[in-house]
Amino acid sequence: LAQRLTDQTRPDRRTLRSLLPGPVSALPPPREHQPRTFISLYISPGYHQTRREQISAAMPSNRGAQGGKAFGQLKAQQREKLDEINKEYMEDQKYRDEEDLPEKLEGFKNKYAEFDLNDQGEIDIMGLKQMMEKLGVPKTHLDVKKMIVEVTGGSSNTINYRDFVRMMLGKRSAVLKLVLVFEDKANGAASTPGGPPPKRDISSLP
Repeated sequence: LAQRLTDQTRPDRRTLRSLLPGPVSALPPPREHQPRTFISLYISPGYHQTRREQISAAMPSNRGAQGGKAFGQLKAQQREKLDEINKEYMEDQKYRDEEDLPEKLEGFKNKYAEFDLNDQGEIDIMGLKQMMEKLGVPKTHLDVKKMIVEVTGGSSNTINYRDFVRMMLGKRSAVLKLVLVFEDKANGAASTPGGPPPKRDISSLP
């Protein structure tokens, strides 16, 4: 029997029936052929592009060019907002007698923009602390918090531009105001040349 099985590599059911002496009812029924089912998927031409845009929007970008561009756009938006607030002060009758108000507001805007503003365009504790260190008058965390309270009256933990302008135009001498005024005077003195005026050469003559 073993010899006859080796002679046929793949015996079919009829061959097995002839080889086995007993009944063949124990043999499993023949497997019916099951046709394969194929599912066709249609993917629109713009699917991959849309998917890439969705993934790019969901994942933060580490490329410096994009980060720098976004930062520049944020600073530009913040400056536009500062200009709008300056216009409000220009139209405010309370400050109509303020001397050189346009020049002062422009200086306030530039000085305010030097701070490391948060996403809301305001000066927070870390931004003020970094500016004090930059100006050479480092303050402790507690001192910085006191400076903010002095400007805002305790209504906020950050200094917005309106608070800043009111501080600079107000009569009260807040610590932050004194530091900034002193810096402006120091920079003005440093930029003013001392001694006799330089001699003019022939190329400078009209």
